[in-house]
Amino acid sequence: IPAEEGIRIKDFPTLNHVIGFVTSKSPKYAGAASQTKQAEEKSAVKTEEAPKFIKSNIKRMTVETIEEPLDKKSKPRFNFKGMNVLITDDGRGIAKSIEKTLKESEANVGIITRSEMEDVDRLKNAIGRVKKTGTVNGIIHLTSFEESKSLDEMSYEDWRKNVFRRVKSFFYICKTLQKDIIENSKTNGSFIVSVTDMGGSFGVDDFTSNNPIGGGVAGLTKGLNKEFLNSTQNILVKSIDLSAAEKPAGIAKLLLNEIQHGNRKVEVGYTGSTRIVTQVIYKDIDTDAEPRNIVGEGSVFVVTGGGYGITSAISRDIAKNLKAKFAIISLESLPSNIEELVRLDENGLKQLKEKVVSELKSKNERVTPVMIDKEFSKYTIAIEIYRNMEELKKLGSPDVEYYSCNVMDHKAMTETINKIRARFGRIDAVIHGAGINKDKFLEDKSFEDFSLVVDVKADGCFNLMESVKNDGVKVLVTFASISGRFGNIGQTDYSAANDLLNKYVQHSNRRFAPGMKAVSMNWSGWMGIGMATRGSIAKIFEESGVDMIPMEEGVTKVREELLYGNDAEIIVAGSVGQIDSDNLIVGYKTKDFSALSEIIKAKDKYPLIDEIVSLKPGKSIVVKKILSTDNDLYLLDHSIEGVPYFPAVMGIETFAETVSLLFQNKKIKLMKDIKFNIPVKILKGKPVNMIITADKIDSQGSDIIVKTKLESEFFKDGVKLGDNKLHFEAMVMVSEKGADRKKLKSNGVNMEVIQKAKDSERIINNKEIYKRFFHGPKFQVHAGVINIEGKMIYGALAGKNIKGDGHFSFIKKPDFISNPMAIEAAFQNAGMYAMKKENKMALPDGIEELVFTQIPSNVKELYMSAKHIKSDDLKHEYDTVVLDSQGNVYSVMKGYKMINIGDLKDDEKF
Repeated sequence: IPAEEGIRIKDFPTLNHVIGFVTSKSPKYAGAASQTKQAEEKSAVKTEEAPKFIKSNIKRMTVETIEEPLDKKSKPRFNFKGMNVLITDDGRGIAKSIEKTLKESEANVGIITRSEMEDVDRLKNAIGRVKKTGTVNGIIHLTSFEESKSLDEMSYEDWRKNVFRRVKSFFYICKTLQKDIIENSKTNGSFIVSVTDMGGSFGVDDFTSNNPIGGGVAGLTKGLNKEFLNSTQNILVKSIDLSAAEKPAGIAKLLLNEIQHGNRKVEVGYTGSTRIVTQVIYKDIDTDAEPRNIVGEGSVFVVTGGGYGITSAISRDIAKNLKAKFAIISLESLPSNIEELVRLDENGLKQLKEKVVSELKSKNERVTPVMIDKEFSKYTIAIEIYRNMEELKKLGSPDVEYYSCNVMDHKAMTETINKIRARFGRIDAVIHGAGINKDKFLEDKSFEDFSLVVDVKADGCFNLMESVKNDGVKVLVTFASISGRFGNIGQTDYSAANDLLNKYVQHSNRRFAPGMKAVSMNWSGWMGIGMATRGSIAKIFEESGVDMIPMEEGVTKVREELLYGNDAEIIVAGSVGQIDSDNLIVGYKTKDFSALSEIIKAKDKYPLIDEIVSLKPGKSIVVKKILSTDNDLYLLDHSIEGVPYFPAVMGIETFAETVSLLFQNKKIKLMKDIKFNIPVKILKGKPVNMIITADKIDSQGSDIIVKTKLESEFFKDGVKLGDNKLHFEAMVMVSEKGADRKKLKSNGVNMEVIQKAKDSERIINNKEIYKRFFHGPKFQVHAGVINIEGKMIYGALAGKNIKGDGHFSFIKKPDFISNPMAIEAAFQNAGMYAMKKENKMALPDGIEELVFTQIPSNVKELYMSAKHIKSDDLKHEYDTVVLDSQGNVYSVMKGYKMINIGDLKDDEKF
């Protein structure tokens, strides 16, 4: 669809693709109609393929933690007096400690013991017992903090009991007490708090729990937060992660402090006394890097839920690019006559459906369309599965086999894995893509539906991994959802199941280290395929402003993670709309971003950077400098006819500061291809917003090549007008050692001229120079011309101005990186040659190569030379050197170009 029509494909959720487009602007209706007819005759685009003209906003994101101290001076949120609080027992003593403190505040406390959390009936009776003292105001779920066996020691029955006590019981309690919590929130407020033992960072920084089940508790809590926020703003919902090594009394105090003084952040962790919260950041991967060699041609992939849908589409990408073998596990059975069924044409399928209807009518008094669809879909899904398997083979998979199995059936899964092991000889990679959804609000969601949604993912993953744990599996990929990361209304079960998978991956990376690469893919909805196309999910996503993932973009993500990624929990999404109502997504403003933002506050080191706009660590950075004569005092001494110009040498310094900020452990080796395209002017005294960008484009061993540019942006009445204007550009190389010493040579410099400079008179003194140059006192860095012989001109530097003291209003002594005033002196020295020899006034135009190093503070006398290389009517070119009287070189320019701006007037000529 033409972009100017302002129509987006996502505005039309029932469209698969567009075959023609006609508007009143179209020149020939007949021609458009003819094209439409031709398009109809061509094979239709598959529903799982996104239209090519959709512009995707999909990002790769991951999770990090940042410190966020508790404000203990804030007013306590609750008056516990008279409140009824339900606590589930942890068995470590925390519940008893909290009970003691709350009772001292005259609260009523009811503790549900761990034995009461073995099944629904006992749990129901326990809740009834607690409610005898009154309706419940607060829930503190501590059972997920109880001690447990390690995953290696857990039987399937142990696993099921743990999931029930930690996750399902919490759901049952919250659902049962939902009305109490909402009603009490209208008076004294209410709270729901869960506590997990994953180490204090939810496994992001370090995963210390014996098992990953706490992830289900955290995910459920995030889902509950969305449910209860939908009801009232006066309910506090928190998921608090801690280390089990802390003492119970200390944990009890910490939890109550968080309830009373913590902000509304849902995920809060404590490592010792340090309070952390989670945030979601953009984090790109470098697909140009050397790929990780863990899976490739002939690798054996076991894929659950891989018969059709998203998982099948991703398997096809792996088959095409990695030539892997596949053992596909799905719930559906393939009929014995499947090869005949796949050959049926449209008429044959119609007859098959009629047969299905006839058989249903013979067995039922009343046959509904739902019954027909359910029975007939057994055949259509089987046909799709078979065709997908054949497609894997065509794309390059040397071996594909299908296994019908319920992933929740522990015995059946064990037997199936044994068959796969016998069939393929080994298992290299596991993709757990099985899952279902039953979206309903908490009040409408049954315990049975909640359990089923959780079990398919949780029990399925346990059964799968415990069956292959001794196979030396190199890869585990789980398919999760953005609801696991953020929580979502109507998806408490899906949120719990998917965050449990996130933690299963974190736990597996530790459990099987260093031999396994495990990653959990938290998908947004996909266009035209998968669960988001069924039921109410697509509607939920649409109303929440959630971007859908285009098929051709999404299918590559798993392979890219296996080859290039290093993170455990990945979010693949564009805008997630109201799903991120907690504002967890900070984009490129990462923990590193915050750290660098603190660094630039040292204005003596970064005087030309005001703020960081965006950061991709090790890849790119964008910074801003607001240029004004109030702050940048040197501008007034760099004015032409009353108009301040941003000096070219300050542009070089800006590039040096920006690149050094991006690569903190590197130093500037050299700059190349520096271009001064158009000047930055301060017009009518109005500040200028300068945007400086540095992008890594290549690396050569430990050296890194960075492309930089300096632009300005223009605003009027707070609205940005037009595109940015490009002023300066440069290529910057950084290395561990810094300046390329091989290039810091005084080639062609006559040192006798330098040695005699002290005693010789200046053939042109600085007073005569600045009668002609426009520079004010701060830029009067040329102390006079020493000598001109042949193509060479020699000058002395004015030491008092060389460091740039007093250039800024906010600092006295800047700690420049590039020695800009020394480079400025070299510029002016070359400019003097043009004046003296050719009677031309000229300004900087560009530099082919610049190398510089710091000038020691004990060096008192500096000199510069400029060698004239060539000139024409428009430009002239020089090689310059800045050095001391001992021949130590501090700056070398090759190919410094100046552009003529006019002839000297008669009274300006020498």
